[in-house]
Amino acid sequence: MNALVAACPNHPEVSQGLRECSRCHRSFCTDCTVELGGKTVCAGCKDEVVRELRSGAPDVATTEWFSVGKGKFVAMTLATFGLYTIYWMYQQWVRIQGRSNRSILPWARALFSVFFIYSLVRVMRESLARYTNVSWNPGSVSAVFIVSSLIARLPIIGTFSVLGFLILLWPVGSVLEVTRRSDAPTNEKLTAANWVMLVFGALFWVAYLAAEMQPESAGAGSL
Repeated sequence: MNALVAACPNHPEVSQGLRECSRCHRSFCTDCTVELGGKTVCAGCKDEVVRELRSGAPDVATTEWFSVGKGKFVAMTLATFGLYTIYWMYQQWVRIQGRSNRSILPWARALFSVFFIYSLVRVMRESLARYTNVSWNPGSVSAVFIVSSLIARLPIIGTFSVLGFLILLWPVGSVLEVTRRSDAPTNEKLTAANWVMLVFGALFWVAYLAAEMQPESAGAGSL
């Protein structure tokens, strides 16, 4: 039973009064932690946190996930027929790879998102729940996203499956909420490149809807 009791990694004999490091999220005794910037930090993370505080860099809680404004996410997702969600997932996987120090092929996980969406939003929920109240369920978010991805292959109705991709607004909102608590950029404003994509996306939508509304050409006269 004692093996199941959490203890300080540096002092295994201490299992009471442990404090969680705000950076690595491991628990240590009071002798192994310090208070920096109003947060508890372990000895292993102390130097890096001190450098961030001196340089004005944002807290790890606001940088471990790619932030984007809700309005921007909706606009870019619709304008690119859902392709922006692949970019969003790629950015999240890149951050996971950076923290894990191992190659996980972020581009492949984003491109084949139906196979990896659940693991992504599950990890995101576990991480974000440390900083804010997270009400969405990874299973529900993943299910809607996967069904929308499958419907996208159907003619006509598949085009509008992009609306199902907006289920990702739940994790997008959680990241945004955490990011807003610091001076870290929230990425809510549209850039010049974003506007270009929005214009082309709008033109594609107009062309597509116009083509769908066109009456079918009358067939050739019967012989």
